Parts: sequence; structure tokens; C-alpha cells
Amino acid sequence: MKKSFEGSSVGTSLILVIFILLCLLTFGTLSMISANADNKLSISSAENVVEFYLADAKAQTKIKDIDKILQVLYDESENEQEYYENVYKHFKNDTEVVVSQGEELDLNFITTVSTKEILSSQLRVIYPNNAQKSCYKIQSWKLVNTKVWEESSDQNIWDGQGVPKK
Repeated sequence: MKKSFEGSSVGTSLILVIFILLCLLTFGTLSMISANADNKLSISSAENVVEFYLADAKAQTKIKDIDKILQVLYDESENEQEYYENVYKHFKNDTEVVVSQGEELDLNFITTVSTKEILSSQLRVIYPNNAQKSCYKIQSWKLVNTKVWEESSDQNIWDGQGVPKK
């Protein structure tokens, strides 16, 4: 008596096809999830870039306005000491520009980027000379995170001793 094994080769092929289809389905799903996450990240990144450059443009406009004021104060001043005094007097009551006077006279202002970030700018007021027509020098131009980090203590962290307790 000879036994025929013709049916088992069909079953093996069917199992192999089902396994390959499940693999394709799994990898396709993982690819879609990854692509969706990448899309969300790129949209968020694009929004952050737009917010930053809008704030940057506002800050540049503010600098242009400050430069005009400094030029007028320079033209009205007889000497360097009077120029610095006039600049200080003009900006000391300004609500948007903070004057800090130490060894040098600095003008500081912030521009809101988003609910989590600001653009902090600092200008050093300088007395223009023949070679240099500018009345200021940019000392600082930086993005500052304003969101406060909150420590989360609900995680069970292994301290290196024994098995972590749950």
C-alpha cells in the first residue's frame, strides 16, 4: 500500500501564502503608521519655522524703529555723553524696550514666537563714527524656551539595587 502525499503540498503552499500576506499586511500597517508620524512631525516643524520667522520679522521691524530713533537722537546730540543721556531718557519709560545701563548702554526687548518660546534681543548702543554709521550692535539674538519643565515622579526608576518594585 502506497500512501499519497499530494494534499500536504497544497496545504504547505497555502500556509506559506497566508504567512507572506500577514507579513505584507503587518509591514504595510507599520509603514503607514510611520508615515503618519513623519507627516505630523513635518507639519509641526513647518509651523514652528513659520512662527519663528514671523517673530524674527517683527523683531527686525522693532530694530528698524529703534535705529530711526537712535539716528534722530544722534543728530540732536552735541557730543557722545549727551547722546547716551538722550538715549537713556528716551527709552527709560518705554514699555517694550528695557534699558540696562552698566559700563555700556543696552536695549533689550522680547518678541513672542509661540506660547512656549520668545525671541530675546539685546542691542548695544554705540556712538557712530565716520567709518561706522550704525548706532547699535546686536549683542544677543536668541530663542528662549518659556515653558516650565515639570518633574514627573510617577515613574518607577531602577536605582541599581535589586529588582525594581512595582
